[in-house]
Amino acid sequence: MRKRPWGWSDLRFWLARGPGVSRGGVRWLVSTGVSVLASVLLSALVRLPAEEVDVTLHSGETIRGVVVGDDSEQIRLLRSIPTSSMPIDVVITYPRSAIAQVQAIAQPNPEYDQRVATVGATAQGHIALAKWCRDEDLPEQARLQAMQAHALAPSDPQVTTLLIDLGYTYADGRWQDANAYLLETGRVRYAGRIMSQAEADALRSRADNDQRVAELIQQVGASAARLDALRQSFAGVSRALLEVPDMLSANQDRISQARLLERRFDQLLDATEPGVIASPGSVPGVKQQEHLDEATLRAQAEAAYQALPQLLKNQADLNRKLQTLAAGKRNLLEQMRDAEQALASANATIDELKTDTEQLAAPAER
Repeated sequence: MRKRPWGWSDLRFWLARGPGVSRGGVRWLVSTGVSVLASVLLSALVRLPAEEVDVTLHSGETIRGVVVGDDSEQIRLLRSIPTSSMPIDVVITYPRSAIAQVQAIAQPNPEYDQRVATVGATAQGHIALAKWCRDEDLPEQARLQAMQAHALAPSDPQVTTLLIDLGYTYADGRWQDANAYLLETGRVRYAGRIMSQAEADALRSRADNDQRVAELIQQVGASAARLDALRQSFAGVSRALLEVPDMLSANQDRISQARLLERRFDQLLDATEPGVIASPGSVPGVKQQEHLDEATLRAQAEAAYQALPQLLKNQADLNRKLQTLAAGKRNLLEQMRDAEQALASANATIDELKTDTEQLAAPAER
């Protein structure tokens, strides 16, 4: 009689009856919405290299297969189901919410087996082999060798360091997996120590405070240096403001002298008696005359005429400088006030953080 072709009903039958998959397991897959992609592949199908794992479900069932898809929501396993005639390969998708644990299956390692055979019964030998396993990414074998070294030399500091490096912690009188211990006790690891969450939070806050204080101390130093520079600038501007009025007065005197020389030369040119003009200090009603040398007065007047434009420009520049210095002084005063406030605020914050750090020290020390 000719055999009928394989179909979906056959696959469901073998999933329910085949080794490693119970009928209850199929019911669980269907009831929890696990999607089963049935791809009946011949045993000659070439598989791509992938990681073989044991997936433990929350129901307690453990499934072994090759990971062909893995993301944050699901894992897809390729499983080989033996049948009476030939094995079939099935890809099954398991939601992450249904998975309790995923553990990789260690692959055979001939070199490791050879090293185990020659390691001997010394702690140093097992320590060396454990380190080799760690470097070769064989974590389970590394832990096994480290525990054997501990059994031979429990007080050897090298063993202690190695066990800690491999993820063990000494608690309740024995070495145990640190992650499992943390999960069971609700404790956490922080700064290389295992402690309660409250202690870790306190230490983390203290570290944050210390970092903030260090930054503020640098800020205080920079603010103090800036304030000192502002004060020096302010002192320089203040000195300049005192000097400018004297410079203005002296320049104004030179302007007045130049204009006087121009007037006297004009008087000399208009004089009725050659070389004789009225004295600059003549008193009304009193005749005072001054005899001048025309050549000398002409030379002085020409010099004054040439110097007068520059003197007037100097006077305008000095007036602008006076205004600029006054505005700069006001600006420096505002900057000094801001720098003093920033300095005071930073110092106050440092005091608050130090007080907070002292209070946070209590839970961790208890």
